Amino acid sequence: MVVDVIKKELDELFEMSLPEQTECIANKLVEAGIKPTIYSTAYTSNTIYEVGDYVLIDINPARFPMRRTPCILDASEYKNLKGLRFRNECRDLKIGGEYHKLPKVTVSPVFIGNRKESNVKVYRYILKAPKGIPVDHVFKSVVINTHEALALSNTADNLRNRKCTRYLTDEEIKANKERDFSNTWYIYVYWRMLGLISQEDAFAYNLEKNQDK
Repeated sequence: MVVDVIKKELDELFEMSLPEQTECIANKLVEAGIKPTIYSTAYTSNTIYEVGDYVLIDINPARFPMRRTPCILDASEYKNLKGLRFRNECRDLKIGGEYHKLPKVTVSPVFIGNRKESNVKVYRYILKAPKGIPVDHVFKSVVINTHEALALSNTADNLRNRKCTRYLTDEEIKANKERDFSNTWYIYVYWRMLGLISQEDAFAYNLEKNQDK
């Protein structure tokens, strides 16, 4: 069970915007003694927090602060991307008649085969996903890009992992809600990077917050 003081922190984060959540989590990592590394350009600042097997990149565009977003990677994968430029090329998603901004984290420059390319979606680069093959976000969060959170998929399986409940069993619906970090990505930091909660606690919290979905 998540202790009350941590539960209060998590509930406060839940009510924040993504840029506000990113700011709070960055401060939490600093408080935990994590010394960041900063890579800056004229347009974007990338602040890197390395914690054990994981890395959090705080992507903070200078001119568009509302595009500030985190990107979580495996430390082993980040070694291949260290010093490169991460950007949030956010995209629109229409939900219930309103448009919401979803992060689209890209990395540049990278080599794919013998070609040097820019602004490659980080999750496709990590999995070396062939063109036309869907990538399944197992935890339904586009900011969590660790290997356990990504999988090459097919259209049918990709649809089954989305938030829709049609044709799913009760157990599949429960599993989907437990693994749904789309609005609670910061839980992954508390679980995997800070070790403040267990996987069981993380999934139970997600289930609580996703009951109405």
